[in-house]
Amino acid sequence: MPNKYESRLIKKQYEIMQKADVIISIFPESFRQIEKHIPEKTYYLGHIVNALEKYKDNQYNQFRQRNVLFIGSPKYIKGLNLLIKAVANYNKHTEENKKIKLNVIGITKEQVDERMNYDFSNVLGN
Repeated sequence: MPNKYESRLIKKQYEIMQKADVIISIFPESFRQIEKHIPEKTYYLGHIVNALEKYKDNQYNQFRQRNVLFIGSPKYIKGLNLLIKAVANYNKHTEENKKIKLNVIGITKEQVDERMNYDFSNVLGN
């Protein structure tokens, strides 16, 4: 059971997710929890290696905004730094209207590697 601080954070996360066009989870337990509250736009990818191939021509293509939401604690900072590099590289080589906006929950800007160029991101902290 979450304590009062975790409960506040969870509430804030759900408020932010309510504004998302789609929520994609790669973790089964996270998917089940999110789907209880936001079933109409929550999807589970499971094993994600090449998983998007099967969704090439279906409902995922209807979403035009290119927002990625990363939710994690500081123990996932290495993965976030890799994601920031990947998004920066993608954005550098794509048209303006196809650039990705990265939103981060659970990690502050101070915890992100300061050498990272993250002007395309919105770090909400915890």
